[in-house]
Parts: sequence; C-alpha cells; structure tokens
Amino acid sequence: MATHINLAIAGTTKHTLMCLETLMKDGRFKIQWLITPAPKKIGRQQILTLNPVHAWANSQDIPLVLLDEKIDRTAQKKILSLNQQHPVNLLLVVDFGYYIPRWLLKLPTHNTLNLHPSALPKWRGSSPGQFVLLAGEKKSAITLMELVSKMDSGPIIKQLSFTIKNAWTSTDYYQHSFNLATQNLGNWLANYSDGKLKPKIQPASSPTPMAHKLSKPDAFMPWSVLKLTLVHNSENPDIKQLLNELAENRLLSKLLKQLEPAKWPELIERASRAFAPWPLLWTKIPTTKGEKRMQILSCAVNTDENTKSAQVVHLQNKLQLKRIKIEGQQTADWKQVKSIVQE
Repeated sequence: MATHINLAIAGTTKHTLMCLETLMKDGRFKIQWLITPAPKKIGRQQILTLNPVHAWANSQDIPLVLLDEKIDRTAQKKILSLNQQHPVNLLLVVDFGYYIPRWLLKLPTHNTLNLHPSALPKWRGSSPGQFVLLAGEKKSAITLMELVSKMDSGPIIKQLSFTIKNAWTSTDYYQHSFNLATQNLGNWLANYSDGKLKPKIQPASSPTPMAHKLSKPDAFMPWSVLKLTLVHNSENPDIKQLLNELAENRLLSKLLKQLEPAKWPELIERASRAFAPWPLLWTKIPTTKGEKRMQILSCAVNTDENTKSAQVVHLQNKLQLKRIKIEGQQTADWKQVKSIVQE
C-alpha cells in the first residue's frame, strides 16, 4: 500500500462531513479534492447558503468542484483538470444526490465507492431510511459498495447490520447509520485498497420496491381517512369511499390501500417518524376558519382491549395524535386545538 491512499469525495450533507472529518484525521488517507452542489438560496429570505461540505472545504483549503443541476461538461472539465493535478485512487460518494456518469466512475486509479444506508439489495434508491421505517423493519445495515451505472447494484465490499429502535425518526436512522460507518470507514477503505476485502456480487433484483426520492404529496393523507383511525372515533365509515380518496400516485396512499383498515394506525404512526423532518406527514382539516393544512409531528398507537363494536370497521388499535402544527399557528398538543375541527 502507498504511503497515502489519495481520495476524492462527492457529497452534500452533514453525513458526508462526518466521513470527511474521520478520513482527514486518519493518517492513511489524503483528501485531494471534493465535488459538491453550489450554494442555494434557502428560507423565506432566500439567503445564499453553503452546504456543510462546501463550508468545510473552504476551512480546510481543499479544492472542490461546485455543481448546478447535474455533472455537465463544464463540471467534467474542472474535475478532469483537478484529477490531473491531484490524481486519486478512490472516489467515495456519500449522500450526494447526483447521478455519477460512467467517465467519472472510471476516473480513479482503483475504483469509485458508495456508502448506502440499507441492507442491500433491499431498499435501493435515494430514500432508504424512510422506506425502512415505513415498512416497520426491525433491522437494517450500512453498506459500502462499488458504484456502477445501475442504481445501488454494485458489488458489496462490506455490510454492517444494526437494530432499529421503535421511536426512531428518519433523522435517527441516518445518524446511526453514518455513525456506524465512520467508526469503520478507514479500515474498510484501507483493507479494500490492499485487496483484503473482496467485493461480493449483489443479486440482480431487489426484494423491495425502489426507495424513490420523496415529495410532499407522498406524505399527504385525507382527513377522512386519518379521522377513522383516531381514538374515540365512533363513525361507521364507507370504506370504499375512503379508498377512493386515496390518490394512486402518492406513496402513503398506495401503502394504505395495500393494508386492511385495522392496520392503518400502525402505518400512520410509522409514517410520522419516517417523514420527519421532511416532508412531514400532513393532512387538511376543516376548521371554523376554513380548510387548513395540518402537520402531524408525533403520534402513538393505543390498543383498546375493552372496546366492543358491531361496526363494519372495528379498529382495536387507535391512533392518538400528540404534537401537531396547523398552518398559521404555533406547534401545539392536539388535545389543546382539536376543538377547532369541524366534524
């Protein structure tokens, strides 16, 4: 093995930064250059903001290539020029969000690698943590793999499993995944470079759907459907009508349609954690001041063992809303504001 393993890293978020800081402190590596998105205007005041990788690169005086919408020809020229000056053995992609073209995959002298927070081949795609939580899985993994053109399908170098805690949000899931990765990343990369870690080919197909990029509509559910699951709801609903209100092209609606209504409370509770902090589980409620958007920030499932009912739909498990935010108002407890909802 050479004195240093020369690295380039492509990434955007605080999870990329965790890996950068870890490898920077490890004497076996030298970070030659970085690829990251250009600053974007954020918030109501549209303040031009550097992402964590960009800010860190400036503080460390490390060369970087800033991207707009994609890795275009302009970016290609800059990357090739940087690599000519500072050639790299490995390109590591962490929480990046851009498609990596074939020419860039082949640029390092050894290979291009990726950290993916799922137990591949399960949950390929850009939102694995959210889909793991939505599915109610008890275990997952962080995976180091060789990057290929087909999304998340490259040979697996190392996979480290972990147990998912019941209260985790997607933030907790990703933080744990990348904490685990950073504890092992230096050894994984060094051993891979030395030939001590042999990649294993993944199955061609995944046992799970693609964990696609999420949008706000994916996290929406009609109030009529949500209301059915709530504690103390005594209505006898028209299930066919409720199912008709669930859009075909929205993730949460699709998942609800696949389940018996008795299972809806558990899915909704999982969704409240999977969609935190974004896009947030939400609905539209009828209030005394008209229809308002409401975000469900936290909720719980209560089991009512004593309830007897002759209703067509009987939910032993009921949903209890806890923290919510109605548009134009401060975050509040549901029990404090539910009186404004018109039945």
